[in-house]
Amino acid sequence: MKRIEEFVSPDGFVVETREVIREKGVPVAEFDVHITGRVGSSAVDWLIECRDRPSDGPQGVPWIEQLIGRQSVHRFDKVFAVSTTGFTAPARDLAGRYGIVLRTITAVEDLAGDFNVASYTMHLCQVRPSGPFDVKTADRIPRMLDTPLDDIGFRRHGEGSFRDLHTFALEQLGLPLPDYPEGENTEELRFSIDNVDMRVGGDVFAVGHLDVPLVITTRVLPARVLTANIYAESGRQIGTEGEFEWDIGGQIAKAWVVTSPQADGTNKMRVALPSGLPNVRFERVQLWGRT
Repeated sequence: MKRIEEFVSPDGFVVETREVIREKGVPVAEFDVHITGRVGSSAVDWLIECRDRPSDGPQGVPWIEQLIGRQSVHRFDKVFAVSTTGFTAPARDLAGRYGIVLRTITAVEDLAGDFNVASYTMHLCQVRPSGPFDVKTADRIPRMLDTPLDDIGFRRHGEGSFRDLHTFALEQLGLPLPDYPEGENTEELRFSIDNVDMRVGGDVFAVGHLDVPLVITTRVLPARVLTANIYAESGRQIGTEGEFEWDIGGQIAKAWVVTSPQADGTNKMRVALPSGLPNVRFERVQLWGRT
């Protein structure tokens, strides 16, 4: 476990092994490996439990149930179950349903390189109109001025589903984001496009030309991530996942990122973005990372 400490301690994370939890002086639990630290302004709290019991065979449901209970009682962000003998199919199914990460290894020392700290720079884009729409159409649009912007949709003529203005504009512009400095950056431009369909409420209109002045706000935010390698049942590494946090105008957003290597040598990222943040709308997220 000393090797895990070597990987994450320089970034401010604390690794405790064989940590005994006491209540009123009485031992009530023992954690094999407990990783704690700060990501932004909030705490990261991970538990790694290990079993090396060759005579038991694959670990089953009872151990996973125990770890689910520990996660619930002690409120760990993530719990990892590590076994040198693998897991039964029912145990894998139960772990998947409750978010327990399973890892089969040959020796406990194999865990050393599975935990790292990565830094990301996130570019969060928000789009809004800065002036009136210029819409050229043969159709009369009687209710457009009385319709909320979120109830107006756009698409290329006859193609696919309708998007709100923010999403549609970003898709059509395909903007390569400049190398903005950290913080909030604002750019004004005119979004002009021919031959689109516009949905206003329940009505659809053919638009020969659409011209809208836009303001694109890009927030460049640093994020630090404590990551763990994830593996297929065969033992092949299929990616990494981690927890990160950033501050958006005083609102703290916390989420998970999963990175999976692709056959062409690139990495595919899936980001579980938070919801329910007032006045924050995620239109597109781009991440640049280093480990």
